[in-house]
Amino acid sequence: MTQISEMTRLSESSGVSIIFPAYSEEQRLPRTLGELDRYQSQFDGDFEVIVADDGSSDGTAALVNREALTTPWLRLLRRPRSGKGAAVCDVAPLPRWGIHEPTTKL
Repeated sequence: MTQISEMTRLSESSGVSIIFPAYSEEQRLPRTLGELDRYQSQFDGDFEVIVADDGSSDGTAALVNREALTTPWLRLLRRPRSGKGAAVCDVAPLPRWGIHEPTTKL
């Protein structure tokens, strides 16, 4: 698993970066990661998902760490609990392909 200090930003390449803030999502995350894997397999380009674990009290971080061993597009950032907005802001400088405003609501 890549630690934050080892992450680099490759701003000139192209791809998709998804920031996924998570707080105690151990039960729901496997389904979400499965859906992202299906999407990624059809995507023509580079792809990454950064899970920003916002101080989860369950096994969210452990699950992401296990999945990342066999999922090269998955990264984890662990941080103390301070809310979804703060989690996204902490991760915002890390995507390899920059930040763009969404065109639709999720």
